[in-house]
Amino acid sequence: MNPIKEVCGKYCILRTRTYAKSYEYVSRLVAAAKQDFPALQDRDIRVVAFGGDRIKEMMGIEFEVPSDGDIPDSYSPIHEMYPLLA
Repeated sequence: MNPIKEVCGKYCILRTRTYAKSYEYVSRLVAAAKQDFPALQDRDIRVVAFGGDRIKEMMGIEFEVPSDGDIPDSYSPIHEMYPLLA
């Protein structure tokens, strides 16, 4: 898995271009996030379903950058968060 890594302000988003929704898929995203932010705790990660037109119903994770974490260059900046499905 090669997740898409994005940052908007103090929040990071990891997702892919698939509609996968399994536990294994989410676990791989979480593992990638923890590799970049070792202090990240499971309780600080939100599993989300995106809305909008481009990535509607795709799953991903969001989390606030840990206070002791530097954002790696592999995270592309975006100007606004993606809408979420309720």
